[in-house]
Amino acid sequence: MRIKSLLGWLLCAASVQAQSPGSGLLSEGNGVTLPLADAFLRVEFVTPRIARVAYSRDKAFFSHSSPVTSPKPTGTVPWTLVSESGQATLRSSSLQVRIDLKTGALSFLNSQGQLINSEVAGSRLLREISLDDGKSNNIAVQWTGHNDESLYGLGQQQGGLLDLKGHDIDLWQYNTHVVVPFLVSSRGYGILWDNLSYSRFGDLRPYTPIPAAQLLGTDGKPGGLSGSYYADGSFGKLLATRSDATINHNTRNQGPEQNKLVHPELPAGDVSARWEGELLATESGSHTFHTYSDGGVRLWVDGKLVINHWLQSWLPGEEMAKVELRAGQRHKVRLDWVKDQEATTLRLDWKTPSALKDTQLWSECGDGIDYYFVHGPELDQVVAGYRELTGRAPMMPRWTFGLWQSKQRYKTQQEVLDVAAGFRSRGIPLDTIVQDWFYWPDGAWGSQKFDAQRFPDPEGLTRTLHEKYNTRIMISVWGKYYLGLDTMKELDELGHMYRINKEVKQLDWLGFPYTVYDAFSPRARKIFWKQIDEPIFRKGLDAWWLDSSEPDTLPIPDLEQQ
Repeated sequence: MRIKSLLGWLLCAASVQAQSPGSGLLSEGNGVTLPLADAFLRVEFVTPRIARVAYSRDKAFFSHSSPVTSPKPTGTVPWTLVSESGQATLRSSSLQVRIDLKTGALSFLNSQGQLINSEVAGSRLLREISLDDGKSNNIAVQWTGHNDESLYGLGQQQGGLLDLKGHDIDLWQYNTHVVVPFLVSSRGYGILWDNLSYSRFGDLRPYTPIPAAQLLGTDGKPGGLSGSYYADGSFGKLLATRSDATINHNTRNQGPEQNKLVHPELPAGDVSARWEGELLATESGSHTFHTYSDGGVRLWVDGKLVINHWLQSWLPGEEMAKVELRAGQRHKVRLDWVKDQEATTLRLDWKTPSALKDTQLWSECGDGIDYYFVHGPELDQVVAGYRELTGRAPMMPRWTFGLWQSKQRYKTQQEVLDVAAGFRSRGIPLDTIVQDWFYWPDGAWGSQKFDAQRFPDPEGLTRTLHEKYNTRIMISVWGKYYLGLDTMKELDELGHMYRINKEVKQLDWLGFPYTVYDAFSPRARKIFWKQIDEPIFRKGLDAWWLDSSEPDTLPIPDLEQQ
């Protein structure tokens, strides 16, 4: 084994700074750099199972740092380089990367030379765009799609999907929607997309309203679906009917008359609506129906329930359903919407069949393309590769693996203790109870203080939970501040507050102007820690919930305003 390792190192070392005749291919470090017509291509091994691919007009891009990955290993990975017939192949003990020296297109193979997957030739995009403060690039790559392949990952999405293949996903952070740009394939590989801007997976076309000309009401007339509006939340009190060419309602922050924007005759409070009719398809194939709502939504196509969105009455969520339609055929459509409490948003749109058959990732801005190809072939090995790239998380304490009790929030100290007592009296194991938001005084979000009326003795609370109920407690803390608080001023005076929210006096869902602090600043992080350590952590708390790390800079996330 030692002789083989030494031989591999010598072969690698011999290739350093070597140049392939006639190709311009330069071998250096753990990989190679290839000049192409419009940019430079860099391929290098990070480990024997992981290859990094970077593509930029500026070679300095290849050494840029990124918060997506941990610092890269500095050691040598044993590898060899073989050039022949217009191709160059980099080989480690587990992975081969083949480069077309003319086009720069890449293929990834296992150690036996069997194809794992490849870039689609000519799909690599590096298109310059102008920004308000300079220039950047739209970037994209496509990899060959396979009929027998399933794709997983990309973070905590809310579209109800497990297998992502054939679907389209917007990748941007907001409340409940967490992006982890790692795609895992059932074919035994993963792709870590290293880009921090707004990105998309799949077909780049946006969802659009279903053309009114293709919609027919229950009376058979074209131009829209037949809408029925009810003055209750259970389709019991029919109030009005009309034909609707589109379904796109957003009545957030409109007060008690918000329902008027859905229909002028609707009363305040709980209401429901139903749209029925037919859809005349103009092309055959898989159409993607898409709803976006914080109310209850159910969609039927040809009598089959294809979307069933829970009535959450909070942040709008999206649902997607692929439905096969046939050109020239009428398909029955029914959409039910139920609004109660604060639900205000509903949109129905779609995408017609896509010509994209391959796997695509796109980002709005980037100095270059940067991604990592992780070979398994076992999926555990693929996930281990992600861990290798992003950092090895420590094992959590033993008590964190038990039962946690949490709800929207506990309003008082006594309520927390009563819940813990209830678990123990019933003989139910309880390891942790969670104190979520609004334990601070009314109107003082960001004060980092307990409300003395509702939580008169935080130290006594934690001591009782520990000693009497053998239970831990976790508390949520937020990088969010109401304007004018002393804690907010301390950060703001040093320029560590998000400026736009302050200027427009953006209101949160409780009606208070607020902003968030700059967590990217080391100095600001130290101040934030001091603010939460002294009045909160030293009361005996066991764990932090760092909430709103997206962060929420708007009550309802909107990509155009973020």
